[in-house]
Amino acid sequence: MIRNCVIFRYEESWMNNLIIDPSKIDHASLKNCLAVAEGRKKKRIESLASMARKENLKLTGTTRKHQVLVAECEYRAPKLTAAGAPVFVPVSHKMWLGRSSGLVISFDAGRKLSSIGVTLLSFATTGTVSAISTEKLDKDAFMRVRDWALAKSDGHMKRVTLADVVSGRTRFKQVVLSAGQLESSELFKDMMESSTRILNMTFTTPKLSASSRSLNCRLTNWGGLTVYSQDVLDSEMAELIDTLDKELRAP
Repeated sequence: MIRNCVIFRYEESWMNNLIIDPSKIDHASLKNCLAVAEGRKKKRIESLASMARKENLKLTGTTRKHQVLVAECEYRAPKLTAAGAPVFVPVSHKMWLGRSSGLVISFDAGRKLSSIGVTLLSFATTGTVSAISTEKLDKDAFMRVRDWALAKSDGHMKRVTLADVVSGRTRFKQVVLSAGQLESSELFKDMMESSTRILNMTFTTPKLSASSRSLNCRLTNWGGLTVYSQDVLDSEMAELIDTLDKELRAP
């Protein structure tokens, strides 16, 4: 099964105070989040509140590096016709909170539903709704991930979407390159260096120690992570996320 994730991170100022208090989790709701929200955040949460109801956050377990949570709510389904009342369906998704990294991973929920879960988590851990933001990747972050993936012979580049690429006297708004072993192409190397931004990158990781196999992944500049490999283990996801975290945080 394909794993779709959204990567978030706590603001640096909250990194030393990440305590999940069960009593605060019990009071985490979009209604209570609205009470402390201001400005653009308040409008964003009002929009989320129109899509969801009966939201709930649970701490379901811990590992050596992560705390495991489940966010639940009734989510508004798309209307099939213009008439009729909106239909809400029960949904839930898992989240991991890094014990020391401040990284939050939302699994298989999409951006809007993930935003509900992290808003509740922000409120439950800090009393604010602005402590967690999506992980935005700049070009340097992508280049570090590329270097890690290619550090061993079993890692490969498969596809990359570049923006604002200058080649000679021409500036390309967007360039997409795709090949089985893209890293062997001089065009790929030149275009990567010539680009101003990288929008997404699809690659094969080096073999992971958790399973002795590689994973096929896609990383986006807005913090999206898709793993296309089948039957991905939690231990594989943990190793992949820990490695990506190190590369994304590197100076």
